[in-house]
Amino acid sequence: MNNIYLIGMMGSGKTTVGELLAERLGMRLVDLDAAIVADAQRTIPEIFAERGEAYFRELESNVLYDLHRHENLIVATGGGTPLLERNRHLMEHSGTVVYLERDADRIIETIDAETRPLLKANPENVHRIYAARRSCYEDAANCTVSNNGTAEEAAEAVIAAVAAAGQELPSLH
Repeated sequence: MNNIYLIGMMGSGKTTVGELLAERLGMRLVDLDAAIVADAQRTIPEIFAERGEAYFRELESNVLYDLHRHENLIVATGGGTPLLERNRHLMEHSGTVVYLERDADRIIETIDAETRPLLKANPENVHRIYAARRSCYEDAANCTVSNNGTAEEAAEAVIAAVAAAGQELPSLH
């Protein structure tokens, strides 16, 4: 039970912060969306277009199940990963779950909506999606870290929060 799961809205910086954590802690980063793409041999927009969101969530849950059995991983989850109870249970029982919180307006400024099926029609949907998911993120997390500054600041805050939550961390590099 020593994985670190980064949850939060799409565009909240989970992969970027995860890369910094992996380097700093000597752990392996797995971007859940990239693992799904590799497994399905389709892009996420293709999966959504061909089979829909429910099918994507099933793939996501299956890949997360495979990952949760490993140790010393930093998993940058998709924005919708904690929506399913099964996924929350897998993460909770195999590591520390960190909600990487970022202001919706900041997400809109930095995200490429064309690559996000839920935002392609209207990037302003971030506000609606965030409002619907925020309590799920808060409930699923062991701790919350703001990512409204630099990614380096957020990574340091994640390390401190995970240690405070009682997870033993590898020696810092």
